[in-house]
Amino acid sequence: MGSNLGAINLGAQNNAVLGAQQVLLQVTDFKNNSLSGSLPLDIQYDLPFLKELRLDSNKLSGQFPPSLWECKWLQILSLESNDFTGSISNNIGNLTLLRELGLALNKLTGALPKEIGNLNLERLSVSFTGLTGLIPSQIFNISTARIISLNGNQLSGHLPSSLGLWLPNLKELYLGGNKLSGTIPSSISNASKLTILFITSNSFTGSIPNTLENLRLLRRFSVSENNLTRESSSLELNLITSLANCNNLKDLGIAWNQFNGILPASFGNLSTSLQQLEAFGCKLKGEIPIGIGNLSSLNVISLDDNKFTSFIPATIGRLERLDRLYLEHNRLQGTIPNDLCMLKNLGDLYLSDNKLNGSIPTCLGEQKTLRHIYLESNNLNSTIPLTLWSLRDLLGLNLSSNSLTGYIPLDIGNLRVITETDLSWNQLSGDIPSTIGGAQTLVTLSLAHNKLQGPIPQSVGKLINLEFLDLSYNNLSRDIPQSLEVLSPAMQNYSQTKKSLDLLKYILPSIAFAILVAAFVWIRCRKVNMALPIRVDSMIHSWRRFSYQELVRATNAFSESKYMPNGSLQKWLYSHNNFLDVLQRLNIMIDVALAMEHLHHGLTTPIVHCDLKPDNVLLDEDMVAHVGDFGIAKLFGEGEYIAQTKTLATIGYMAPEYGMEGIVSTKGDVYSNGIMLMEVFTRKKPTGKMFEGEMSLKSWVSDMILQGHGGSILLAMDSNLIGSESEDVNFTVKEQCVLLVLSLAMDCLKDQPNERINMKDASARLRKIRTVFLANNGKGLKGKDICQD
Repeated sequence: MGSNLGAINLGAQNNAVLGAQQVLLQVTDFKNNSLSGSLPLDIQYDLPFLKELRLDSNKLSGQFPPSLWECKWLQILSLESNDFTGSISNNIGNLTLLRELGLALNKLTGALPKEIGNLNLERLSVSFTGLTGLIPSQIFNISTARIISLNGNQLSGHLPSSLGLWLPNLKELYLGGNKLSGTIPSSISNASKLTILFITSNSFTGSIPNTLENLRLLRRFSVSENNLTRESSSLELNLITSLANCNNLKDLGIAWNQFNGILPASFGNLSTSLQQLEAFGCKLKGEIPIGIGNLSSLNVISLDDNKFTSFIPATIGRLERLDRLYLEHNRLQGTIPNDLCMLKNLGDLYLSDNKLNGSIPTCLGEQKTLRHIYLESNNLNSTIPLTLWSLRDLLGLNLSSNSLTGYIPLDIGNLRVITETDLSWNQLSGDIPSTIGGAQTLVTLSLAHNKLQGPIPQSVGKLINLEFLDLSYNNLSRDIPQSLEVLSPAMQNYSQTKKSLDLLKYILPSIAFAILVAAFVWIRCRKVNMALPIRVDSMIHSWRRFSYQELVRATNAFSESKYMPNGSLQKWLYSHNNFLDVLQRLNIMIDVALAMEHLHHGLTTPIVHCDLKPDNVLLDEDMVAHVGDFGIAKLFGEGEYIAQTKTLATIGYMAPEYGMEGIVSTKGDVYSNGIMLMEVFTRKKPTGKMFEGEMSLKSWVSDMILQGHGGSILLAMDSNLIGSESEDVNFTVKEQCVLLVLSLAMDCLKDQPNERINMKDASARLRKIRTVFLANNGKGLKGKDICQD
């Protein structure tokens, strides 16, 4: 059934259609539509020969009718991604021919019936439904089962000791995000066809069975976020040795456990197919084995937040595919090896908070792929290599809290896309170069606690995106330049001594408006009807200015506790240990679209944000996106739909009419949303080096779409989102999803404002794209809280 079927109600008024006209029907496939209502009460009698019922990804609701469990010929029952409520009846055991049961992504209650264990199921998917209670041991006796997916529920209890003994065909087991405890049974190794074992975010204890070498087909092994320990007989983590025979292993996740041991020398014997290693925060110590250089396919190494005390192995330089290296928050010693300069694909280098000494390798400046260099809180000395300032695509540079000397060169102005520069707490001297105004994308700049002298250059006023500026504790002199007034009327300066600037912090919190609006405008993805605690449109007519002192009191001195715990979308796109899969990116952009829809269409007085960008999208503890920073937002009066302003928005995200004429309308936000959609799914900033001159992010994506649906879209999308075509079962699904998103982006980016889509239609299309994606992305959905409409 095509996806353009529209809204059809399957309530009682349609029972006659199903019964009288389709009595011989055996296969019913209505997935990926907008069907509403409930299932017919007499479905058994209306469709007595029904073998397949596929209603995935609709808007069906209500409880399952008792007659559903009497459809004795039913072989496939797939009702995923709907709004069904209630419990699963024990009478499900009557469906003796059932091979596939898909009830994931609904709003069910109660426990999982033990009678399911009596069925000859091949696929059981009941993830993210809200089920409670114990997992019936009978579930693990289904010898025909290939996939068991129970992720994201509230299931508790222990796994049976016989787990794996009666599952000869099991390929994928998903139990993550529950409340399971106890140990991982050693019998799991009997399920020899297992390719994916995903049991993250539970409360498992004890050691991991050392018999995993029997799982020769294992591709993904993830036990992160538990309370697992090593075997007491040795300091070495024997798990690593047992995994050495798993030649297909691509993803190893053991982070956030309590191993308190060392990595064995056999670490270098792991599969050369291994692509991602996540072992952060699990109390590993000792040396990082030199054998790590043997793992030639690695593109992500996350060994941060441990207790490693050795040198950084020079053998890491052999890993030609390495993109992200996270070794921060350890006790690593020695120098930064020049061998890291051999990593020609390295994007993120995080070595912060260690005991590294010596100089920063000059050759790092030749790594044109580098986007983030974080070396703060070490014992580095000497000067900052001049080559670093030639990294024109660098987004973040933090060298603070070291013993670096020398001066800040004129070349700092070459960093045209950088957002964070922190050189504080060093021994830098000389003047602040006047060329610093060239780094116009800077959001955070800290040069505090150095020996800088001379005036603050007028060019600092060109840093139009600056939100935090700290020049405190230097020997700066003369007046604060008037050019800083251009940045924002809300910018606060503190004090200046006769010949030195003791403290100068310019903060652009944009909180005055945010307290009125942003704090009350958010999207919970499970609630389409956004119930605001206070009516925004009634507040707008009585708004007033807030003094700086009032803002300090209201925010507890700008305490990080009013901040969102997961930070900004920009952080998740470009920082370490922050990966968003396709579904998470869709969810976030749907949240943003719904928020903007409410601002544009849900209030009697429309609000235009004027500065929509990833840095202004904040993520809460559930990864729900909130639109923030309303510092330059515009309030439209009755009948008003266009205004003019001299206030600049962020370069790269501004609509053409905004940048050239200062024209503000809701369609300007639509344009910014289109840029964001492209950035989120391509992981390319609109101000990137490749988009200079005639080429822009918009024209580049447009060319990719026009060249066809084949490899062009793959070249455009973030390469982290997919594996190879032969290995990623959802390769085509992801490709098509991104194509649909980028096509929507182009509809947001029409040159003429009146030709652009509106946010109401944009949010509807995004939700439709997600529905199609969920229906076709059959295996291994990720995320603790996959949202629905």
